Amino acid sequence: MLPNFCYSVALVQFLDAKTEEDFIVADELLSHAICVFPGIVSFLLDKMQVEPDATVETHRHLGILAANKENDGLKLVFKMYANESVELWKAPEVLSWLETVTRDCAQSKECELEMEKWKEK
Repeated sequence: MLPNFCYSVALVQFLDAKTEEDFIVADELLSHAICVFPGIVSFLLDKMQVEPDATVETHRHLGILAANKENDGLKLVFKMYANESVELWKAPEVLSWLETVTRDCAQSKECELEMEKWKEK
């Protein structure tokens, strides 16, 4: 799956959520997207001119330095997605959700293992 699809499905689930279960599914989808494509977070935050918290900024897979180590093709996809979707992600409730789930991923061993697998591909 491409990164834009992973993040967009999570975003749609969040925006359409009505029950607690719907929000849990949205969290899981976003967590998965972040774990397999962590570089998008940096591009989105940069495009929104939002500083990541220290946990995210210093994380070896989520920080801007890690995102810049991606190959040029993937960085282009990340930039295009961030440019085209920034207005949706910068809504206060969506941004808060992104920050919370990203922070949770940065502290999750399971997510760390998934990010390691991604780097090996």
